[in-house]
Amino acid sequence: MEPALRLLPAGLSAIVRVCLSPDPATRPTPAQILERLGGGDVKPAGDWLPPAVRAMVGLHNMPTGTGS
Repeated sequence: MEPALRLLPAGLSAIVRVCLSPDPATRPTPAQILERLGGGDVKPAGDWLPPAVRAMVGLHNMPTGTGS
């Protein structure tokens, strides 16, 4: 894994390294990751998925008509 991490910019590799920690208790929360990336105040927009993914989710959530 280290060779791949060396390909990342220094700031990003440090964050990725912590996220890949074998101990889940030491991994950062999503909010901590955003803060470390400098976007701690950024909240995802309600419509953040790409259109194709939104369409697939919509299809998945449609009733199938096979109810009992």
